[in-house]
Amino acid sequence: MSGNPNGKPVGTKALRTRLIEQFEEGVDDIVAVVKKKAREGDLQAAGLVLSRAVPPKRAVSERTPFELDSSKPPDEQAQQIVAAVAAGELAADDGKVLIDCLASVASLRKFTAFEDELRQMREHLARLTAAAGNSGGQVMFDLKDAAAACARPTLPKPPEPQQ
Repeated sequence: MSGNPNGKPVGTKALRTRLIEQFEEGVDDIVAVVKKKAREGDLQAAGLVLSRAVPPKRAVSERTPFELDSSKPPDEQAQQIVAAVAAGELAADDGKVLIDCLASVASLRKFTAFEDELRQMREHLARLTAAAGNSGGQVMFDLKDAAAACARPTLPKPPEPQQ
């Protein structure tokens, strides 16, 4: 029993469940009629039987040997793919899939680079804050210095606290 005193009584079936049960009772008869119509030449019934009995085939592309120079940047790899498609060495659909994959990888690389840069900025800020806390003073820097620090591959260490 649910906590709702005005709720459905225990054992009550949902409308959908009742309809499915009623339909299942006559399914065998319906299938027999459709099969009979299909055998008699009814194309619509035959199509229905075949669509349920024989699953549609999926398109499967053949593997195409293709050497992609992974040492090159994504834009040059994309040019390599386009050239292979143009030369008939690679199917256009396969080329599109490869270029879409390159775009996804490039996007992931940008995200990873952004995460690394953000981590470096946080570490640098933590070092500056620690240096300011140890010296009892404030760390003052302008946005130009901060931007220059972010543009460096590795951020410089903060100045040692003065004693």
